[in-house]
Amino acid sequence: MNGQNVAIDTPAFLQKVGKEDKTYLPLAALATGLGFDVNYSSKLRTAFINP
Repeated sequence: MNGQNVAIDTPAFLQKVGKEDKTYLPLAALATGLGFDVNYSSKLRTAFINP
């Protein structure tokens, strides 16, 4: 983030989809890296991402 490495709890991974390899990464890590506010409601089992 901002040119610095940031450790994340769950690593990104590659998955083969047909003939393509796709990269998956935790949504919270991506949103936080882009400067969004991430909140999780365990009651609703829903993540809220706000600018």
